[in-house]
Amino acid sequence: MLHAFLTLAAAAPEKSKTPFYIVGCIFGAWAITLFVLGQRSATFPASRGQAMTLGAISVSLALVSGALALYVA
Repeated sequence: MLHAFLTLAAAAPEKSKTPFYIVGCIFGAWAITLFVLGQRSATFPASRGQAMTLGAISVSLALVSGALALYVA
């Protein structure tokens, strides 16, 4: 089955890398935003819920960008 998948993947036309670049830029902007907010406030994030939300967003962006990297490779 793996051989069939690799054969089909090799024969497929090249995929657009634009979605990966877009998510990568969003992820980079997110990281810079969190850095700036963290440097400006000693109590950032203010609550455990806020920390969990920020972490969930960060992990989601990392997973999406990783999946897109594998998809366009």
